[in-house]
Amino acid sequence: MVRPTAPRTVQCYHCQKWFQVGQRAISLSCPGCYRRVLLDDLVISETFRAQQIRTCGRIIVEPKGWISASEIHASAGIRVLGQLSADTVSLSPVIIAAGATWRGNLRAPAIHVEAGASITGGRFEIIARTPLPDGPLPQGLGDETGPRPMTPQERALSQFGR
Repeated sequence: MVRPTAPRTVQCYHCQKWFQVGQRAISLSCPGCYRRVLLDDLVISETFRAQQIRTCGRIIVEPKGWISASEIHASAGIRVLGQLSADTVSLSPVIIAAGATWRGNLRAPAIHVEAGASITGGRFEIIARTPLPDGPLPQGLGDETGPRPMTPQERALSQFGR
């Protein structure tokens, strides 16, 4: 027997509306703007090129991963351990780890650049994080939804800017 799982809260990358989805959902239409949205977390562990990447989930670029795109939009945050080259918008905090390489513009509510990271060109802008209509963001939203557990240091850094 399959047990029902608690829904998760995500934010639309088109209209920024918060809504709940099932744990196993991978795409659906936003109830705010009725546009199709992808919900998956993306883990990049090798070279990945695309014109546009959009997800209500999180994007993680592994140490040997390299992502190249014209535009990236991740609602639940971005963690770069490898290389990223794109104009990027994140509706949650971004972490650029030691040894990572970033090329391009970035708009996010919080940006943490570790010592040893490489930033080439681009403009960084801190944007306001859209709160839930009922009040503050739930604990862990956008921080604990990745495909692998965060280290205590990453968890502390993800709280930056809240």
